[in-house]
Amino acid sequence: MHDALKEIQSAREAIWLEEPLEVKQLSDRKAARGQAATTLLSATTKLATLITFLNHVRGVARQGGVDLGTMKAVTAPYLAFHANVLAGFYRLAETARIVRLAEGALAVVDDLDGFATLLGELSIYLNRVDYWIDLRVPWAAFGRTFEKELSR
Repeated sequence: MHDALKEIQSAREAIWLEEPLEVKQLSDRKAARGQAATTLLSATTKLATLITFLNHVRGVARQGGVDLGTMKAVTAPYLAFHANVLAGFYRLAETARIVRLAEGALAVVDDLDGFATLLGELSIYLNRVDYWIDLRVPWAAFGRTFEKELSR
């Protein structure tokens, strides 16, 4: 697990100050009606869902009194599902690779502290990816258009 933690941390450091190429290219992924807004907004929603889950199960693990095997059994398929979605529709291959790395590392986690640490590191990484996606959304123009459409 320590190798996976180091790799997740390194991946986070690599994108901390520089936007990942896969996020730059996310705007090229056109969705409904040939526009990228749906892609960006959906990607940030998917990441938020995953991050919320990770933080929740991490908190449960930190409180203790739960079975590590059950926590792994619940978490691993959730990570696998999201890795497939991120790699598939969103083409966030590196992000999906990091999620899969964490999923694989779950197999060797031997206590709740290790489980919580792994998920915490993954959550920080994913939050940074989400940060970069959020910066791509033209929120001011989106808000003006939204209000204009509501007033019709």
